[in-house]
Amino acid sequence: MRICLYVEPLLLHSKPHHYWAWLQLGGEMLAALQSQGVECRIVTSETLAERGSTLHDWPRSLFRALRQRDIKGNSRRSNLTHLSEFHRGTYPEQELARIAQTLKAKLDFFEPDLVLTWSPAPFFKVAFPEATVLHIDCGMASRAPFPMNLFFDPTGLFDQSVPGQCGDQLLAHTPSEGEASLLRNLRSHFGAMFEGLSPLQPVAEQLRTLFDTLWLLPLQFQGEMAFETTGQFRNVGEVLWHVMEAVPANVGVIVTEHPTGFWTGDYLDAESLQELRRLFPNCLLFDELLHDRSDSNPPLPSRCRRDSGEPRC
Repeated sequence: MRICLYVEPLLLHSKPHHYWAWLQLGGEMLAALQSQGVECRIVTSETLAERGSTLHDWPRSLFRALRQRDIKGNSRRSNLTHLSEFHRGTYPEQELARIAQTLKAKLDFFEPDLVLTWSPAPFFKVAFPEATVLHIDCGMASRAPFPMNLFFDPTGLFDQSVPGQCGDQLLAHTPSEGEASLLRNLRSHFGAMFEGLSPLQPVAEQLRTLFDTLWLLPLQFQGEMAFETTGQFRNVGEVLWHVMEAVPANVGVIVTEHPTGFWTGDYLDAESLQELRRLFPNCLLFDELLHDRSDSNPPLPSRCRRDSGEPRC
């Protein structure tokens, strides 16, 4: 079997090492597969290829580097515009064919059976029609203190994913007893584990008495395809004020920030946090969630529920 990992080469946030975490995680997966005889390649930027081969025992021959011009050609459109068009399926076909030819030349007769990609890359399917392309992303509660978990989607990311494309069919499906039993067992096992690790556990009793309903609002950060393509807002402040002005006072909104936002610069400063607390007493901002750079999707403990067991969130 042949597997190709694609780690986005286009520069975002003016940071050439921005997707290093993706490369590190994906490279570890490939290393495990290589130990079982799977032939692998990694397509990424020159910067990440150099870092990967320098900091790990990954041979330089494992990497194939793409420059921005290899993808964008002579286009002056922003990198986010290119990624958005890849995601939406609106990229010009002749340009996809050009990228596909460049990709095939870089891989030098290596034809993958499986492509793993963290970002939309439709040119792989043009270059290798027989290959299966799986889109990777982290699941909820996948950073410390929770264990890492990933999902692999065959149709795309966000609104182009299986849930996004097949939501009506999934909601209309009546699960069999076996399917329902599997879900109950998963919820029982992982629910107890996540609850025990949740940083909200120490304040659960207090939260239980403050509001009729509790919501969790995990913020993203600007300048990322996931944020720019799937929403109408330009920064986390817009999102947060939009939500808080619409939420009634009896609803407590637990706000968490994405840890990467502290690195890219899209986060709430001290003055903004002070004003939020003044304007919206139901905006719950916990220092341990805002500043510990941990997971931004902590599950609410069961103690944040009504005595009847009805969810408050």
